[in-house]
Amino acid sequence: MAPVLDPTWQNPYAPLNGERAANDAAVRSFFFRRERPVFVGAGVVVALLLAGTAVMWWLALVAVVVAGAVVLLERGRLARFEGLRTELAVVVANATHGGGTTRDQERLGVIVDRLVASFGLDNVVARVVADPSYNATLAPTRDGFALFITSSLMKDFELIEVEGVVAHLFARERLGLAGRLAVASVAPLNDEARARLAGQGVAYRADEIAAATIRYPLGLAAALRRCAEQGASVRGLESTALYSATRWAWFNQHADRATPDMGDVDDALLRARALEEW
Repeated sequence: MAPVLDPTWQNPYAPLNGERAANDAAVRSFFFRRERPVFVGAGVVVALLLAGTAVMWWLALVAVVVAGAVVLLERGRLARFEGLRTELAVVVANATHGGGTTRDQERLGVIVDRLVASFGLDNVVARVVADPSYNATLAPTRDGFALFITSSLMKDFELIEVEGVVAHLFARERLGLAGRLAVASVAPLNDEARARLAGQGVAYRADEIAAATIRYPLGLAAALRRCAEQGASVRGLESTALYSATRWAWFNQHADRATPDMGDVDDALLRARALEEW
């Protein structure tokens, strides 16, 4: 029998059909779920007003006004909620200051220039920030993206390891995760709601896309292992309120853990082991 290609096959190490669209729509879906009581309440009021038109016809006009007001109000709130995606870059920039050496900045610039085309990104402004911890984040801006990477990471990591970190962050945007994680980091939500909006397993999934794109999983694995070994032993970014609120946007989302959690697929050590077994 002649071999037949499966037309439904999808490469698991590339964004799947609809995966990016689902992540892009996650913020809107989360907003509508939270606002469901408002819509239900408005629906009940409108229904009662329409029922009353049998006695007073002008209640129909009131129903239209109420429905229109709710729609306009919620559209404005949704626009503001989605607009929070660009606030993370401002928050991180205001809470950090420049660090590293000129050589660090040049090395980072070379890596960024080499990877942007591979991941389909444009207009990425990279900045080394002074901090003793190993971490990095990619935040959407109005014109593109801001990449923040700590000075200790740039100083201690090998070039191929820095490339793995940057590739992971770029893979998040390729999956449509950057905006979702940014909103989860800065929206006025409690920790449980932030985690729900950010999604589970997103860092693990971005590792897969990054490793497949740069074709060298061991560089990213080594970077993750360094992060896991450092843990919370250094009082840097991970000990701040900024990190606690914005953790979902960072390369190592659980840098403040005293010990690894092998039950969490987004744990740095588990992610490193998974890549080492490729």
